[in-house]
Amino acid sequence: AAGLPASAVRAAHIGELPRLDTGKPDRAAALDLVPAHVAPRPDGDLLALYADVLDRDDLTGDSSFVSAGGDSLSYVELSLRLEDQLGHLPTGWHTTAIRDLEPAASPRRCRTLETSVALRALAIVLVVCFHSNALAVVGGAHVLVGVAGFNLARFGLSPVPRRERLRHLAASATRIAVPTAVWAAGVALVTGDYGLPTVLHLNVLLGPDAFSPQWQLWFVEALLQLVGLVAVLVAVPSFDRLERRAPFAAAAALVGAGLLVRAGVVPLPGGPDGIHTAPAVLWLFALGWAAARASTRGRQALVSTVLLLALPGFFGDPQREAVVAVGLLALVWLPELPCPRVLRRLAGVLASSSLYVYLTHWQVYPHLEVDHPWMGVLASLAVGVLTWRVAEVVSGRLRSYAVTGRTEPASTQRR
Repeated sequence: AAGLPASAVRAAHIGELPRLDTGKPDRAAALDLVPAHVAPRPDGDLLALYADVLDRDDLTGDSSFVSAGGDSLSYVELSLRLEDQLGHLPTGWHTTAIRDLEPAASPRRCRTLETSVALRALAIVLVVCFHSNALAVVGGAHVLVGVAGFNLARFGLSPVPRRERLRHLAASATRIAVPTAVWAAGVALVTGDYGLPTVLHLNVLLGPDAFSPQWQLWFVEALLQLVGLVAVLVAVPSFDRLERRAPFAAAAALVGAGLLVRAGVVPLPGGPDGIHTAPAVLWLFALGWAAARASTRGRQALVSTVLLLALPGFFGDPQREAVVAVGLLALVWLPELPCPRVLRRLAGVLASSSLYVYLTHWQVYPHLEVDHPWMGVLASLAVGVLTWRVAEVVSGRLRSYAVTGRTEPASTQRR
């Protein structure tokens, strides 16, 4: 009722409320009574945390992030808040039951940031900086392609039944496709820069052959088509069984298919060039998937070797290839990075809002790129973060209304 998170509340049943000589409640004495009657309940606190981030009120101690339908969009916020609460981020926490997550015996003094989160934040900043003419470093979008494959393997291909996998993949695609289509349709109506192929994510089939504003959202279109490809594969029972028995081999097979396109053995479909369509970047996406499944040093070395052999000449730009190589090698070899608290929070916000920054920055930076490029960067990031916040509120209310007929999010109703 007061809007407090459930984890902030302690309750104790006592015989009588302590009072001052004046008869008023003795708050200090009352607070002293609570620890004596109620032991801390980390699992209860964690349930409240998971319910708040995932907007679920049906979680139990046996639930995990993956089983509760978490994806790469909600992963960032929960991982940061979970580390704050536990004092560390347990390995494999996203597939661990909530009741099995234990606080650190000795919390780390220096906080860490998962490499995938750091790369999402840094890559989207590089994308905006390059487009705004503030910094001539390119390659961020293709790093994001590899990170997308990495996260899909962890969240979309979790050890749950096949139908549940398909449901998770469909939900993840919806959370990307719907806001993109809404934004693209709005831009099409206001400025005319986008057409129906952009709104429908079908530029690869219906869009122009030359690069134009129609292709500005190529990354989202490619990502959706790649997620769709994975969903089609998972829908085939034999592939689903193979992926469960030999997850690295399944990822490697997809890398091989992508390399056939990379080598020109399989011709590319329509598009402005060879680097901005789903078939063209399939091998990078699959390498991210393989990196998530590389459980041994030998497999990590194999993924790294394929990356370093296939990258040269892909862009025709050594600097761009170096950026992608460094980013994806970090994804393979460095699970987490030390990070000061302030930068950690900033990176979390940028990573969480990266989709919305990407969508909206095309309409922000052009007004500032000539005379004030860095202002264009800051304005683009700010607008993207604000749009993300608004979208989260709206989507939460819509989900709540669809389930309960009320407009408050489930977590708010519970509190």
